[in-house]
Amino acid sequence: MKVYRYETIYPRTLWIVNVENEDPTSLLKRFVFFKNLPGWSTVDNDITKELDESVDSAIAGCYVVQEKNTGALGMILIIFRLEDMNTSTTAHESVHVADYYFQVTGCNAEDFTDGNEAYAYLVGWAAGCIANVLIKERNGKTE
Repeated sequence: MKVYRYETIYPRTLWIVNVENEDPTSLLKRFVFFKNLPGWSTVDNDITKELDESVDSAIAGCYVVQEKNTGALGMILIIFRLEDMNTSTTAHESVHVADYYFQVTGCNAEDFTDGNEAYAYLVGWAAGCIANVLIKERNGKTE
């Protein structure tokens, strides 16, 4: 399984991986998963069960992680069902990515009348990363 890595100006990394027909718990060899709690400092010891359940119930999901060999912090977007990924799911997961980046950096989203440009660009960046992975995975290109 190919894990795609994306960097932005924010001090976090975005990883995207398609685990369809793969064991998602194999990601535990590479990443430490954290509970979705303020500060994301509590290791999620129940993540194996959650990942196993998500294989049957989710199209994709976002998780806060730390890469073991580099110490890099960020978010991993796991695609469980590639064939069901569409623009709606891409938009949905992109908002989760942007929310995470804004929360960890202390940024605030502005109102629509204020332009909300930084948030809109970040959502667009995340959607572009996801679209890039979808194209590669659907075309069988993993590099």
